[in-house]
Amino acid sequence: MRLIPCLLAALLALAHSALGQTKEASPALRRQVRHALDRGLTALMEGPITDLATRGKGSRVGERTDGLCLYTALHAGASRYDKRLQRAAEALAQQRIRRTYQAACAIMALSRSDANSYRPSIERLVKFLVSSQTHGVWGYPGGADLSNTQYAALGLWAAHQNGVGVERKVWEELAAALPDFVSEGGFGYTRGGGGATVSMTAAGVACAHICQRMLSQGGAAEEPWTEEELHDLRLLEARGLAWLGYAFDAGKGVRAQPPLEISFYALYGIERAAELTGHQLIGAHDWYREGALYLVGTQSENGFWSAVRPGVVDASFALLFLARATREVRAPLSGHAASRAPSPILAMEVGLEADPTSEAFEKALEKLHMRDLGRNVLPLMEPQVLPGRGTAGHDISMLSDTRPQTYWEPMPQDHERGLKMAFKHPRSIDTILISRPPGAPGSRRMLVRVNGRTYPAILPKDERRKARLELAEPVLLKTLELTQVEGDGDAPQGLSPIAEIEAQLR
Repeated sequence: MRLIPCLLAALLALAHSALGQTKEASPALRRQVRHALDRGLTALMEGPITDLATRGKGSRVGERTDGLCLYTALHAGASRYDKRLQRAAEALAQQRIRRTYQAACAIMALSRSDANSYRPSIERLVKFLVSSQTHGVWGYPGGADLSNTQYAALGLWAAHQNGVGVERKVWEELAAALPDFVSEGGFGYTRGGGGATVSMTAAGVACAHICQRMLSQGGAAEEPWTEEELHDLRLLEARGLAWLGYAFDAGKGVRAQPPLEISFYALYGIERAAELTGHQLIGAHDWYREGALYLVGTQSENGFWSAVRPGVVDASFALLFLARATREVRAPLSGHAASRAPSPILAMEVGLEADPTSEAFEKALEKLHMRDLGRNVLPLMEPQVLPGRGTAGHDISMLSDTRPQTYWEPMPQDHERGLKMAFKHPRSIDTILISRPPGAPGSRRMLVRVNGRTYPAILPKDERRKARLELAEPVLLKTLELTQVEGDGDAPQGLSPIAEIEAQLR
Protein backbone atom coordinates (compact mmCIF):
# COMPACT_ATOMS: atom_id res chain seq x y z
CA MET A 1 0.00 0.00 0.00
CA ARG A 2 1.35 3.38 -0.97
CA LEU A 3 2.38 5.49 2.01
CA ILE A 4 0.58 8.77 2.48
CA PRO A 5 2.30 11.84 1.03
CA CYS A 6 2.95 13.43 4.42
CA LEU A 7 5.13 10.46 5.44
CA LEU A 8 7.18 10.86 2.27
CA ALA A 9 7.48 14.58 2.91
CA ALA A 10 8.69 13.92 6.45
CA LEU A 11 11.29 11.44 5.31
CA LEU A 12 12.49 13.73 2.54
CA ALA A 13 12.76 16.61 4.99
CA LEU A 14 14.78 14.42 7.36
CA ALA A 15 17.13 13.27 4.63
CA HIS A 16 17.56 16.69 3.11
CA SER A 17 18.27 18.26 6.48
CA ALA A 18 21.75 16.93 5.79
CA LEU A 19 22.04 19.31 2.89
CA GLY A 20 24.08 22.38 3.58
CA GLN A 21 27.30 24.13 2.94
CA THR A 22 30.27 23.73 5.21
CA LYS A 23 33.29 25.92 5.46
CA GLU A 24 35.88 25.21 2.84
CA ALA A 25 38.73 23.04 4.09
CA SER A 26 42.03 24.67 4.83
CA PRO A 27 44.59 25.23 2.08
CA ALA A 28 46.78 22.73 3.91
CA LEU A 29 44.19 19.96 3.50
CA ARG A 30 43.72 20.84 -0.17
CA ARG A 31 47.45 20.53 -0.73
CA GLN A 32 47.53 17.24 1.17
CA VAL A 33 44.71 15.85 -0.96
CA ARG A 34 46.48 16.80 -4.17
CA HIS A 35 49.73 15.35 -2.88
CA ALA A 36 47.96 12.10 -1.97
CA LEU A 37 46.38 11.93 -5.42
CA ASP A 38 49.74 12.50 -7.10
CA ARG A 39 51.46 9.83 -5.00
CA GLY A 40 48.65 7.36 -5.56
CA LEU A 41 48.55 8.06 -9.29
CA THR A 42 52.31 7.53 -9.56
CA ALA A 43 51.97 4.20 -7.76
CA LEU A 44 49.16 3.09 -10.07
CA MET A 45 51.01 4.15 -13.20
CA GLU A 46 54.25 2.44 -12.21
CA GLY A 47 52.49 -0.71 -11.00
CA PRO A 48 49.18 -2.06 -12.31
CA ILE A 49 48.80 0.35 -15.24
CA THR A 50 52.28 -0.44 -16.60
CA ASP A 51 51.55 -4.12 -16.05
CA LEU A 52 48.31 -3.87 -18.03
CA ALA A 53 49.94 -1.81 -20.77
CA THR A 54 52.83 -4.23 -21.27
CA ARG A 55 50.66 -7.30 -21.75
CA GLY A 56 50.22 -6.16 -25.32
CA LYS A 57 47.32 -5.46 -27.58
CA GLY A 58 45.24 -8.53 -28.28
CA SER A 59 45.93 -10.27 -24.98
CA ARG A 60 42.78 -11.68 -23.41
CA VAL A 61 44.50 -12.38 -20.08
CA GLY A 62 43.27 -9.93 -17.49
CA GLU A 63 43.44 -9.18 -13.79
CA ARG A 64 40.23 -8.56 -11.88
CA THR A 65 41.48 -5.09 -10.96
CA ASP A 66 42.42 -3.90 -14.47
CA GLY A 67 39.30 -1.84 -15.17
CA LEU A 68 39.14 -0.42 -11.65
CA CYS A 69 42.79 0.70 -11.77
CA LEU A 70 42.48 2.31 -15.20
CA TYR A 71 39.26 4.10 -14.20
CA THR A 72 40.96 5.32 -11.03
CA ALA A 73 44.06 6.58 -12.84
CA LEU A 74 41.93 8.61 -15.24
CA HIS A 75 40.04 10.20 -12.35
CA ALA A 76 43.14 10.78 -10.24
CA GLY A 77 44.61 13.10 -12.86
CA ALA A 78 46.22 11.03 -15.61
CA SER A 79 45.67 12.24 -19.15
CA ARG A 80 43.97 9.85 -21.53
CA TYR A 81 46.62 10.90 -24.04
CA ASP A 82 49.37 9.34 -21.93
CA LYS A 83 50.91 6.52 -23.99
CA ARG A 84 50.80 4.03 -21.13
CA LEU A 85 47.14 4.83 -20.50
CA GLN A 86 46.36 4.36 -24.17
CA ARG A 87 48.13 0.99 -24.29
CA ALA A 88 46.41 -0.05 -21.08
CA ALA A 89 43.00 0.90 -22.49
CA GLU A 90 43.73 -1.04 -25.69
CA ALA A 91 44.67 -4.10 -23.65
CA LEU A 92 41.55 -3.81 -21.49
CA ALA A 93 39.34 -3.48 -24.56
CA GLN A 94 40.60 -6.84 -25.84
CA GLN A 95 39.88 -8.80 -22.69
CA ARG A 96 37.14 -11.41 -22.58
CA ILE A 97 35.30 -10.45 -19.42
CA ARG A 98 32.58 -12.59 -17.87
CA ARG A 99 32.15 -11.15 -14.39
CA THR A 100 29.89 -8.32 -13.35
CA TYR A 101 32.39 -6.21 -11.37
CA GLN A 102 35.05 -6.40 -14.07
CA ALA A 103 32.62 -5.70 -16.90
CA ALA A 104 31.17 -2.65 -15.17
CA CYS A 105 34.59 -1.20 -14.29
CA ALA A 106 35.84 -1.84 -17.82
CA ILE A 107 32.86 0.06 -19.27
CA MET A 108 33.53 3.00 -16.96
CA ALA A 109 37.25 2.99 -17.74
CA LEU A 110 36.88 2.70 -21.52
CA SER A 111 34.13 5.33 -21.56
CA ARG A 112 36.38 7.70 -19.62
CA SER A 113 39.37 6.92 -21.83
CA ASP A 114 37.81 7.21 -25.30
CA ALA A 115 34.19 6.19 -25.65
CA ASN A 116 34.16 6.58 -29.42
CA SER A 117 37.25 4.47 -30.11
CA TYR A 118 36.20 1.70 -27.74
CA ARG A 119 32.52 1.72 -28.57
CA PRO A 120 32.50 -1.89 -29.92
CA SER A 121 34.05 -3.15 -26.68
CA ILE A 122 31.66 -1.09 -24.56
CA GLU A 123 28.68 -2.41 -26.54
CA ARG A 124 29.91 -5.99 -26.08
CA LEU A 125 30.23 -5.50 -22.31
CA VAL A 126 26.81 -3.84 -22.13
CA LYS A 127 25.29 -6.79 -23.95
CA PHE A 128 26.89 -9.15 -21.41
CA LEU A 129 25.56 -7.19 -18.43
CA VAL A 130 22.05 -6.91 -19.88
CA SER A 131 21.95 -10.64 -20.65
CA SER A 132 23.16 -11.56 -17.14
CA GLN A 133 20.50 -9.54 -15.30
CA THR A 134 18.24 -11.93 -13.39
CA HIS A 135 14.98 -10.80 -11.80
CA GLY A 136 16.23 -7.22 -11.98
CA VAL A 137 19.62 -7.69 -10.31
CA TRP A 138 23.08 -9.13 -10.83
CA GLY A 139 25.49 -11.62 -9.27
CA TYR A 140 29.05 -12.65 -10.07
CA PRO A 141 27.16 -14.03 -12.23
CA GLY A 142 25.25 -16.60 -10.24
CA GLY A 143 23.27 -15.64 -7.20
CA ALA A 144 22.26 -12.04 -6.69
CA ASP A 145 23.50 -9.29 -4.41
CA LEU A 146 23.27 -5.52 -4.16
CA SER A 147 27.04 -5.04 -4.45
CA ASN A 148 27.29 -6.57 -7.93
CA THR A 149 24.02 -4.85 -8.80
CA GLN A 150 25.27 -1.35 -7.99
CA TYR A 151 28.35 -1.79 -10.16
CA ALA A 152 26.29 -3.14 -13.04
CA ALA A 153 24.05 -0.06 -12.74
CA LEU A 154 27.07 2.25 -12.68
CA GLY A 155 28.58 0.59 -15.75
CA LEU A 156 25.34 0.66 -17.74
CA TRP A 157 24.73 4.27 -16.74
CA ALA A 158 28.23 5.23 -17.94
CA ALA A 159 27.51 3.50 -21.24
CA HIS A 160 24.24 5.39 -21.60
CA GLN A 161 25.96 8.71 -20.88
CA ASN A 162 28.35 7.98 -23.74
CA GLY A 163 25.69 7.14 -26.30
CA VAL A 164 25.45 3.35 -25.96
CA GLY A 165 21.83 2.34 -25.67
CA VAL A 166 20.54 0.42 -22.67
CA GLU A 167 17.03 -1.04 -22.87
CA ARG A 168 14.49 0.68 -20.67
CA LYS A 169 13.31 -2.61 -19.18
CA VAL A 170 16.73 -3.01 -17.52
CA TRP A 171 16.01 0.02 -15.33
CA GLU A 172 12.37 -0.90 -14.80
CA GLU A 173 13.32 -4.37 -13.56
CA LEU A 174 16.05 -2.96 -11.32
CA ALA A 175 13.62 -0.42 -9.84
CA ALA A 176 11.13 -3.22 -9.12
CA ALA A 177 13.80 -5.36 -7.40
CA LEU A 178 15.33 -2.72 -5.08
CA PRO A 179 12.61 -2.95 -2.36
CA ASP A 180 13.59 -6.61 -1.86
CA PHE A 181 16.93 -5.47 -0.39
CA VAL A 182 15.45 -3.05 2.16
CA SER A 183 16.27 -3.84 5.77
CA GLU A 184 15.54 -1.65 8.81
CA GLY A 185 15.15 1.38 6.58
CA GLY A 186 18.54 0.84 5.00
CA PHE A 187 19.68 -1.79 2.51
CA GLY A 188 21.24 -5.22 2.98
CA TYR A 189 23.51 -7.37 0.81
CA THR A 190 20.95 -10.00 -0.22
CA ARG A 191 17.25 -10.19 -0.90
CA GLY A 192 15.34 -10.16 2.33
CA GLY A 193 17.77 -7.66 3.84
CA GLY A 194 19.94 -9.66 6.19
CA GLY A 195 20.75 -6.48 8.12
CA ALA A 196 21.41 -3.00 6.77
CA THR A 197 25.02 -1.89 6.32
CA VAL A 198 26.64 1.39 5.34
CA SER A 199 28.11 0.05 2.10
CA MET A 200 24.89 -1.59 0.93
CA THR A 201 22.69 1.35 1.98
CA ALA A 202 24.95 3.66 -0.02
CA ALA A 203 24.63 1.20 -2.92
CA GLY A 204 20.83 1.15 -2.63
CA VAL A 205 20.64 4.96 -2.58
CA ALA A 206 22.86 5.18 -5.67
CA CYS A 207 20.82 2.57 -7.57
CA ALA A 208 17.53 4.24 -6.65
CA HIS A 209 18.85 7.60 -7.82
CA ILE A 210 20.21 6.26 -11.12
CA CYS A 211 16.89 4.52 -11.81
CA GLN A 212 15.10 7.83 -11.21
CA ARG A 213 17.41 9.55 -13.68
CA MET A 214 16.90 6.91 -16.35
CA LEU A 215 13.16 6.43 -15.96
CA SER A 216 12.38 10.14 -15.80
CA GLN A 217 13.74 10.41 -19.34
CA GLY A 218 11.55 9.65 -22.31
CA GLY A 219 12.63 7.43 -25.18
CA ALA A 220 11.71 6.88 -28.79
CA ALA A 221 8.71 4.78 -27.84
CA GLU A 222 8.43 5.35 -24.07
CA GLU A 223 7.02 8.15 -22.01
CA PRO A 224 9.00 9.32 -18.97
CA TRP A 225 7.73 8.07 -15.64
CA THR A 226 5.39 10.41 -13.84
CA GLU A 227 6.06 11.76 -10.35
CA GLU A 228 3.58 9.23 -9.02
CA GLU A 229 5.47 6.38 -10.68
CA LEU A 230 8.78 7.67 -9.35
CA HIS A 231 7.31 7.99 -5.83
CA ASP A 232 8.60 4.66 -4.49
CA LEU A 233 12.13 5.23 -5.82
CA ARG A 234 12.26 8.65 -4.20
CA LEU A 235 11.05 7.10 -0.96
CA LEU A 236 13.77 4.42 -1.07
CA GLU A 237 16.41 7.10 -1.62
CA ALA A 238 15.09 9.29 1.19
CA ARG A 239 14.85 6.40 3.65
CA GLY A 240 18.36 5.23 2.78
CA LEU A 241 19.83 8.69 3.31
CA ALA A 242 17.97 9.05 6.60
CA TRP A 243 19.32 5.65 7.77
CA LEU A 244 22.87 6.68 6.89
CA GLY A 245 22.40 9.91 8.83
CA TYR A 246 21.16 8.08 11.92
CA ALA A 247 23.95 5.50 11.70
CA PHE A 248 26.71 8.10 11.34
CA ASP A 249 25.41 10.28 14.16
CA ALA A 250 25.03 7.28 16.46
CA GLY A 251 28.58 6.16 15.68
CA LYS A 252 27.51 2.56 15.20
CA GLY A 253 30.74 1.39 13.64
CA VAL A 254 30.40 3.75 10.72
CA ARG A 255 32.46 6.78 11.64
CA ALA A 256 34.18 8.44 8.71
CA GLN A 257 36.41 10.47 11.00
CA PRO A 258 39.65 8.96 12.35
CA PRO A 259 39.91 6.24 13.39
CA LEU A 260 38.11 5.05 10.27
CA GLU A 261 35.45 2.51 11.11
CA ILE A 262 34.14 1.80 7.63
CA SER A 263 35.87 0.02 4.76
CA PHE A 264 37.45 1.74 1.76
CA TYR A 265 34.77 0.07 -0.34
CA ALA A 266 32.07 1.66 1.83
CA LEU A 267 33.86 5.01 1.82
CA TYR A 268 33.74 5.14 -1.99
CA GLY A 269 30.09 4.05 -1.80
CA ILE A 270 29.36 7.04 0.45
CA GLU A 271 31.05 9.31 -2.11
CA ARG A 272 28.80 7.98 -4.87
CA ALA A 273 25.58 8.22 -2.91
CA ALA A 274 26.33 11.69 -1.52
CA GLU A 275 27.53 13.16 -4.81
CA LEU A 276 24.66 11.73 -6.86
CA THR A 277 22.08 13.10 -4.45
CA GLY A 278 23.91 16.38 -3.80
CA HIS A 279 24.56 15.93 -0.07
CA GLN A 280 27.56 17.49 1.63
CA LEU A 281 26.58 16.14 5.05
CA ILE A 282 25.61 12.64 6.15
CA GLY A 283 23.78 13.23 9.38
CA ALA A 284 25.87 15.90 11.06
CA HIS A 285 29.07 14.68 9.40
CA ASP A 286 30.99 16.37 6.58
CA TRP A 287 31.65 13.04 4.92
CA TYR A 288 34.30 14.29 2.50
CA ARG A 289 36.35 16.26 4.98
CA GLU A 290 36.38 13.45 7.55
CA GLY A 291 37.26 10.80 4.98
CA ALA A 292 39.94 12.96 3.37
CA LEU A 293 41.55 13.72 6.74
CA TYR A 294 41.82 10.01 7.41
CA LEU A 295 43.12 9.07 3.97
CA VAL A 296 45.82 11.73 3.67
CA GLY A 297 47.09 10.75 7.12
CA THR A 298 47.30 7.01 6.50
CA GLN A 299 48.67 6.76 2.96
CA SER A 300 51.78 4.55 2.79
CA GLU A 301 55.06 5.74 1.37
CA ASN A 302 54.46 3.53 -1.67
CA GLY A 303 51.37 5.59 -2.56
CA PHE A 304 48.90 2.86 -1.59
CA TRP A 305 47.19 2.36 1.74
CA SER A 306 49.03 -0.85 2.55
CA ALA A 307 52.57 -2.04 2.06
CA VAL A 308 51.72 -4.86 -0.36
CA ARG A 309 50.40 -5.09 -3.92
CA PRO A 310 46.93 -6.43 -3.00
CA GLY A 311 46.33 -2.97 -1.53
CA VAL A 312 45.65 -1.76 -5.08
CA VAL A 313 41.90 -2.28 -4.56
CA ASP A 314 41.76 -0.23 -1.37
CA ALA A 315 44.05 2.34 -2.98
CA SER A 316 41.69 2.66 -5.94
CA PHE A 317 38.67 3.20 -3.71
CA ALA A 318 40.64 5.73 -1.63
CA LEU A 319 41.77 7.69 -4.70
CA LEU A 320 38.30 7.67 -6.24
CA PHE A 321 36.98 9.07 -2.96
CA LEU A 322 39.64 11.79 -2.79
CA ALA A 323 39.06 12.73 -6.44
CA ARG A 324 35.28 12.81 -5.89
CA ALA A 325 34.98 10.64 -8.97
CA THR A 326 31.17 10.70 -9.11
CA ARG A 327 31.08 14.49 -9.19
CA GLU A 328 28.58 15.92 -11.60
CA VAL A 329 28.14 19.15 -9.75
CA ARG A 330 31.35 21.11 -9.46
CA ALA A 331 33.07 21.15 -6.11
CA PRO A 332 36.77 21.65 -5.52
CA LEU A 333 38.83 18.98 -3.78
CA SER A 334 38.45 20.86 -0.53
CA GLY A 335 35.03 19.40 0.09
CA HIS A 336 33.26 22.74 -0.26
CA ALA A 337 29.64 22.06 -1.12
CA ALA A 338 28.53 22.93 -4.63
CA SER A 339 25.16 24.15 -5.72
CA ARG A 340 23.26 22.44 -8.50
CA ALA A 341 22.73 25.88 -10.02
CA PRO A 342 25.32 26.98 -12.60
CA SER A 343 27.13 29.29 -10.22
CA PRO A 344 30.91 29.69 -10.43
CA ILE A 345 33.71 28.51 -8.22
CA LEU A 346 36.73 30.67 -8.93
CA ALA A 347 40.27 29.65 -8.08
CA MET A 348 43.78 30.15 -9.35
CA GLU A 349 45.49 27.01 -10.52
CA VAL A 350 46.75 25.36 -7.36
CA GLY A 351 49.51 22.84 -6.81
CA LEU A 352 52.22 25.37 -7.61
CA GLU A 353 52.98 26.69 -4.14
CA ALA A 354 56.77 26.52 -4.57
CA ASP A 355 58.95 29.52 -5.38
CA PRO A 356 58.33 30.33 -9.09
CA THR A 357 62.10 30.45 -9.65
CA SER A 358 62.70 27.01 -8.12
CA GLU A 359 63.15 23.65 -9.79
CA ALA A 360 60.21 22.29 -7.76
CA PHE A 361 57.91 24.88 -9.31
CA GLU A 362 59.07 23.95 -12.81
CA LYS A 363 58.45 20.26 -12.16
CA ALA A 364 54.98 20.96 -10.76
CA LEU A 365 54.21 23.18 -13.73
CA GLU A 366 55.37 20.52 -16.18
CA LYS A 367 53.21 17.89 -14.51
CA LEU A 368 50.20 20.18 -14.56
CA HIS A 369 50.84 21.10 -18.19
CA MET A 370 51.02 17.46 -19.24
CA ARG A 371 47.89 16.65 -17.27
CA ASP A 372 45.92 19.35 -19.04
CA LEU A 373 47.10 18.40 -22.54
CA GLY A 374 44.44 17.02 -24.80
CA ARG A 375 41.52 18.10 -22.68
CA ASN A 376 40.78 21.35 -24.45
CA VAL A 377 37.60 20.70 -26.41
CA LEU A 378 37.32 24.14 -28.06
CA PRO A 379 39.02 23.08 -31.33
CA LEU A 380 36.69 20.06 -31.64
CA MET A 381 33.69 22.33 -31.31
CA GLU A 382 34.72 24.38 -34.39
CA PRO A 383 34.51 27.86 -32.86
CA GLN A 384 33.24 30.64 -35.07
CA VAL A 385 34.45 34.10 -34.03
CA LEU A 386 31.54 36.49 -34.33
CA PRO A 387 32.18 39.91 -35.89
CA GLY A 388 34.19 42.03 -33.46
CA ARG A 389 35.28 45.59 -33.16
CA GLY A 390 39.01 45.96 -33.59
CA THR A 391 40.20 42.71 -32.02
CA ALA A 392 43.17 40.84 -33.46
CA GLY A 393 44.50 37.31 -33.42
CA HIS A 394 41.45 35.36 -34.47
CA ASP A 395 43.35 32.33 -35.75
CA ILE A 396 41.27 29.37 -34.62
CA SER A 397 44.30 27.06 -34.76
CA MET A 398 45.65 28.90 -31.74
CA LEU A 399 42.98 27.22 -29.61
CA SER A 400 44.86 23.95 -29.96
CA ASP A 401 47.56 22.72 -27.62
CA THR A 402 50.34 24.84 -29.09
CA ARG A 403 51.78 27.06 -26.38
CA PRO A 404 52.22 29.91 -25.96
CA GLN A 405 50.46 31.86 -28.70
CA THR A 406 48.42 34.99 -28.38
CA TYR A 407 44.86 34.24 -29.35
CA TRP A 408 43.09 37.47 -28.48
CA GLU A 409 44.67 40.89 -28.29
CA PRO A 410 42.27 43.80 -27.81
CA MET A 411 42.91 46.85 -29.95
CA PRO A 412 42.67 50.43 -28.59
CA GLN A 413 39.55 51.15 -30.61
CA ASP A 414 37.80 48.08 -29.22
CA HIS A 415 35.46 49.94 -26.90
CA GLU A 416 33.46 46.82 -26.17
CA ARG A 417 36.74 45.10 -25.21
CA GLY A 418 35.17 41.81 -26.08
CA LEU A 419 35.59 38.61 -28.02
CA LYS A 420 32.62 36.40 -28.74
CA MET A 421 32.65 32.87 -30.11
CA ALA A 422 29.82 30.58 -31.16
CA PHE A 423 30.38 26.85 -31.65
CA LYS A 424 29.30 24.72 -34.58
CA HIS A 425 29.45 21.51 -32.51
CA PRO A 426 28.66 22.42 -28.88
CA ARG A 427 29.95 20.10 -26.17
CA SER A 428 29.46 19.88 -22.43
CA ILE A 429 32.09 21.74 -20.42
CA ASP A 430 32.46 22.74 -16.79
CA THR A 431 35.85 24.46 -16.69
CA ILE A 432 37.32 27.48 -18.48
CA LEU A 433 41.07 28.13 -18.27
CA ILE A 434 42.60 31.43 -19.35
CA SER A 435 46.27 32.40 -19.46
CA ARG A 436 48.14 35.43 -20.73
CA PRO A 437 51.51 35.71 -22.50
CA PRO A 438 54.75 36.45 -20.64
CA GLY A 439 55.28 40.07 -19.64
CA ALA A 440 51.86 41.21 -20.73
CA PRO A 441 50.87 44.55 -19.16
CA GLY A 442 47.36 45.74 -18.57
CA SER A 443 44.34 44.97 -16.49
CA ARG A 444 43.85 41.45 -15.19
CA ARG A 445 40.16 41.84 -14.44
CA MET A 446 37.82 40.06 -16.82
CA LEU A 447 34.21 39.06 -17.31
CA VAL A 448 33.56 35.64 -18.81
CA ARG A 449 30.14 34.98 -20.32
CA VAL A 450 29.12 31.36 -20.73
CA ASN A 451 25.93 31.09 -22.79
CA GLY A 452 25.19 34.68 -21.82
CA ARG A 453 25.67 34.19 -18.06
CA THR A 454 28.40 36.44 -16.64
CA TYR A 455 31.14 35.37 -14.22
CA PRO A 456 34.04 37.48 -12.94
CA ALA A 457 37.63 36.29 -13.31
CA ILE A 458 41.10 37.63 -12.56
CA LEU A 459 44.12 36.68 -14.61
CA PRO A 460 47.08 35.64 -12.42
CA LYS A 461 50.08 37.93 -12.14
CA ASP A 462 52.40 35.04 -12.94
CA GLU A 463 51.78 34.15 -16.59
CA ARG A 464 52.76 30.54 -15.88
CA ARG A 465 49.61 30.13 -13.84
CA LYS A 466 46.08 29.96 -15.16
CA ALA A 467 42.85 31.61 -14.11
CA ARG A 468 40.26 28.87 -13.64
CA LEU A 469 36.49 29.21 -13.78
CA GLU A 470 34.64 26.08 -12.64
CA LEU A 471 30.89 25.90 -13.13
CA ALA A 472 28.59 24.28 -10.61
CA GLU A 473 27.48 21.75 -13.21
CA PRO A 474 28.36 20.89 -16.82
CA VAL A 475 26.71 23.05 -19.47
CA LEU A 476 26.44 22.68 -23.21
CA LEU A 477 28.72 25.50 -24.37
CA LYS A 478 27.04 27.43 -27.18
CA THR A 479 28.65 30.86 -26.84
CA LEU A 480 31.71 32.13 -24.99
CA GLU A 481 32.50 35.83 -24.50
CA LEU A 482 35.50 37.48 -22.91
CA THR A 483 35.39 41.09 -21.84
CA GLN A 484 38.23 42.82 -20.02
CA VAL A 485 37.80 45.59 -17.47
CA GLU A 486 40.34 48.38 -17.25
CA GLY A 487 41.87 49.81 -14.10
CA ASP A 488 42.18 47.07 -11.49
CA GLY A 489 44.48 49.26 -9.40
CA ASP A 490 47.60 47.10 -9.46
CA ALA A 491 48.43 47.07 -13.17
CA PRO A 492 49.10 49.62 -15.91
CA GLN A 493 46.07 50.98 -17.69
CA GLY A 494 45.17 49.14 -20.85
CA LEU A 495 43.93 45.71 -21.79
CA SER A 496 46.00 42.56 -21.40
CA PRO A 497 46.27 40.09 -24.31
CA ILE A 498 45.18 36.48 -23.79
CA ALA A 499 47.69 33.71 -24.46
CA GLU A 500 45.29 30.80 -24.46
CA ILE A 501 41.68 29.84 -23.84
CA GLU A 502 40.71 26.30 -22.90
CA ALA A 503 37.39 24.62 -22.17
CA GLN A 504 37.32 21.26 -20.46
CA LEU A 505 35.00 18.67 -18.98
CA ARG A 506 36.69 17.15 -15.93
